[in-house]
Amino acid sequence: MKKRFNIFELEKYELPLYKPCQYKVYYGGRDGTKSTIFAKALLRLSFEKKCTIVCCREYFGDLELSVFKNFKEIIDEVDEYKPFFKILSTHIVNIKSKSEIHFKGLRDINSNSIKSVQGIDYIWIEEGAYITNYTWTDLDPTIRKSGSEIWITMNPKHETDFMYNEFIRNGKEKYGDRLILQKLSWRNNKYLSEESYFKIKQMQANDFDKYVHVYEGECLRNSDESVFKKEFFIIEDFEEPQGIHPYFGLDFGWTDASAGIRCYIKNQNLYITHEFKKSHVSVDILGEEISKVLKDYEKNGKYEITCDSSSPSLIDLLNRMGYPAKAAFKGKGSIEAGITYIKTFNKCYVNPRCTEFIKEVYNLKYEKDKYSGQIKDKIIDKNNHLVDCWRYALEDCFKNRFTVQFEYKNVLSNSVWV
Repeated sequence: MKKRFNIFELEKYELPLYKPCQYKVYYGGRDGTKSTIFAKALLRLSFEKKCTIVCCREYFGDLELSVFKNFKEIIDEVDEYKPFFKILSTHIVNIKSKSEIHFKGLRDINSNSIKSVQGIDYIWIEEGAYITNYTWTDLDPTIRKSGSEIWITMNPKHETDFMYNEFIRNGKEKYGDRLILQKLSWRNNKYLSEESYFKIKQMQANDFDKYVHVYEGECLRNSDESVFKKEFFIIEDFEEPQGIHPYFGLDFGWTDASAGIRCYIKNQNLYITHEFKKSHVSVDILGEEISKVLKDYEKNGKYEITCDSSSPSLIDLLNRMGYPAKAAFKGKGSIEAGITYIKTFNKCYVNPRCTEFIKEVYNLKYEKDKYSGQIKDKIIDKNNHLVDCWRYALEDCFKNRFTVQFEYKNVLSNSVWV
């Protein structure tokens, strides 16, 4: 049987755990190996010096149901570790460095307070999504030793949850360079079992909303606010037929990533085959970078890419460098018009590699009146770069399908879209 834990090889997403940083937050969906790589990292770090490590959750409960089992599994399997760790009934000791790993509940009435543990170097908060504002406000100032770090793993649940807003939504703005934020999914798990893979594929095919929440690590969504119904999307591998006409869309960015998409239409269904999303790509190499990812889009090729029209100079530069590009038509209500056209199709099939696109369409919402709570017809224009690309890509189909004047005003009340 192949061993699951290689303490001498690190994946790219593990490396930040070994760099000093006050807050480290890893989040995502089920089977993303977050707990395993945290336990692996803390065991390695326990050799560097004598340190105190505390692993905790809101309510502790049974030791065997906590991350204690992750540490124990690694120690039991890694031969190099066995002589150096002593597993006791309540904690683990590194015999060589005298480091100790403790397991606590933050709000258990019968557990010892975190404050009773002196000189904490690392504290790992598991199931971080359930930590309340009250608990965090009490805990954060307690970890004050010079060089100490707070590590958090969480599977997001609701957008209103305190820890989701504190770190995932607002963390970079609030904590800056003191925060490492990393998202993982089941794709990062190279030891994923066949049974787990089967369950993932079943959920992908049968329940889009549940799949995106459970395995992609997105928050549960309010279906009334959602632009697309879960039945519209089918996430699966599909074989592309010969002779299809691909459509391409591009949204320019810099710090906020440039985005591109490739799609096609068959039998009144949409197919999303490839996505491009990358930050800090200079426009002089943007065409080349896109052509590496979006199949069939080539220098001096026969297919054009329809671009965000707010940057005509960038479109002109792409053309001068040999990458066919044209401007999308933009105007008031253009987002709603494009999305309404897209919703006239039966289904949208999405290749599983298009993870950012899946995230965007899952989170695309209508605005809500702040006083009445009533859902409006206007779509929230935020974090939707690939959705914009999708609209741009299909614009010619949109205009060719309907003979009415291409106007966006009050498009949702126009009977042609019903």
